[in-house]
Amino acid sequence: DTEVSEKHPGLGNRDLVAELVGEGEKRGVVFVPYVPVDADQRAFREHPDWAYRHADGGVSESGSMPFCCLNSPFRDFMADYLTELAANYAIGGFWFDGLGVRMCHCDYCQEDFRRIAGRDLPTDFEKDQDAWMLWGERREAIALDLIKQWRARIDAVKPGLPFVGNFGMGNMRMETRFLGGDLTILS
Repeated sequence: DTEVSEKHPGLGNRDLVAELVGEGEKRGVVFVPYVPVDADQRAFREHPDWAYRHADGGVSESGSMPFCCLNSPFRDFMADYLTELAANYAIGGFWFDGLGVRMCHCDYCQEDFRRIAGRDLPTDFEKDQDAWMLWGERREAIALDLIKQWRARIDAVKPGLPFVGNFGMGNMRMETRFLGGDLTILS
């Protein structure tokens, strides 16, 4: 049950997270929820301007799940959701997926890039590699700032809860672990 996101209608009265925590406790296993941090149906439906956008304006999605840009107010939505999970369940941390450096062209990213570079976002890597790399560096900084923001919010309700996840940029993909706000490269 969640006040931030929405429960899958197929669950009815079930609280799946509570069930998984309980079953794990019976077996001596600590439950760590998998959280796709760049996708939420309710957030997208209520705030389509939060969507990741391709250079042509199209929405970036996987199947029917649209991705939301972590450079938009969606980051605060996810902070609320993660804080809700940490406060209400005996979880052992978070497994983040989707924390990456997707080349988004939404209005929030366009404005951010204009602020740092004084121009529109690049649309073609081959024609504008320097600007593309600058945007990649900025997206990485956004992701790391995001982890710090989430760390502060979650530590307020459950200090030191581990963060683990994947962080990637295009074909460069690093598996990383975020513990206590530190970033450690695993591979």
